[in-house]
Amino acid sequence: MRGTLQRIDADVIQVCRAYHVEKQALVTYDPFSVEQRMLTTVSITSEMEALLRAVDAQHIRLVLDAFDGIDWGNLTETQLEARLARIAAILPDRSAMSAGVADLSAYLKREGREVFEATKGGFSNRYNISLEASFNLQDERALANIVDQQAFFVRNSYGLRSEWMSSRARTMVQQGLAEGLSSSAIAQEMRVAIPGSYEARMRGYYDVVSHHFVARAQERGALSLYMDAGVTRVRLVAVQDERTTEWCRSHDGAIIDVRREAAKQNRIDQLANPEDVRYESPWISERLERDAGGIPTGRSVMGAFKAPGQFVPLRYVERPGAGTLSPGRYSPVPGVGQDKIESIGIGFPPYHGRCRSWTELETSRL
Repeated sequence: MRGTLQRIDADVIQVCRAYHVEKQALVTYDPFSVEQRMLTTVSITSEMEALLRAVDAQHIRLVLDAFDGIDWGNLTETQLEARLARIAAILPDRSAMSAGVADLSAYLKREGREVFEATKGGFSNRYNISLEASFNLQDERALANIVDQQAFFVRNSYGLRSEWMSSRARTMVQQGLAEGLSSSAIAQEMRVAIPGSYEARMRGYYDVVSHHFVARAQERGALSLYMDAGVTRVRLVAVQDERTTEWCRSHDGAIIDVRREAAKQNRIDQLANPEDVRYESPWISERLERDAGGIPTGRSVMGAFKAPGQFVPLRYVERPGAGTLSPGRYSPVPGVGQDKIESIGIGFPPYHGRCRSWTELETSRL
């Protein structure tokens, strides 16, 4: 099912690229338009690729150069692992990487401010909230924290990329030797295969980062307006189509406490280690349910990691709906209600990569 959704996402993105969608051709960002969010994220993804292209190219070149001259067939298993470990530790030039990430941060701040302002203005107009929906100092600080966290993860991703290339090299060496290829032939195959795979993986990664950034900027802008307007509760709105995940399908219409979300975001803004955001505001994951003996029960359970290795089950998938137009059927884990869900950091979206859900005022408050 995940593969089907990824292919659908890839098709949508490809259509946007095929029509050469440019950010400058769009009207002001509309927080209520799913299509415009997609176009905005595609534009940001393309710009991220452009800003980091030189760093990415250098990274690939450094790793590929490390493959040259190695007599793979005469290495012992220990020597092979030592070589691959050194390759996994290769990073781009620090100054080049810092400059690329700094350019990305400056760009995201400009784009993020537009999303903040458009969201506050759009919500204010839609719900007739008589407040000045301007970008204030608190918004500036919130946006700066979002950008810094995104930049941190992009910077750290280069280490994960090296580990992936090292793992890919291990597979290619093993296959090449089994086929009787020479070391030079194996190195040549790596020079052909790895750059293309790297670029495809990074395009997907930058797309996830862009979606996450836009979603966070929109919801922080909305939260700012909610707090200024004295709104205490909002409703979760999930897009209902074949791309909608099980969690967003099951969570559509949930009522979320605004003050609790504001307190959570304040904690996130003060985190000393940006990596801890994944536990303060965790993403939803899904796994097969198993009984006490470790035997699969036949259904899956959705939940989140509140700490490393600490998975908190929240909701069962009784009948899947993702990948179809079916609503699906879901049931809560005993003892888990909305209060429990919010207590572990599942408040405002995004809830996962490429999440398209958003919040709006309850009808009862209009």
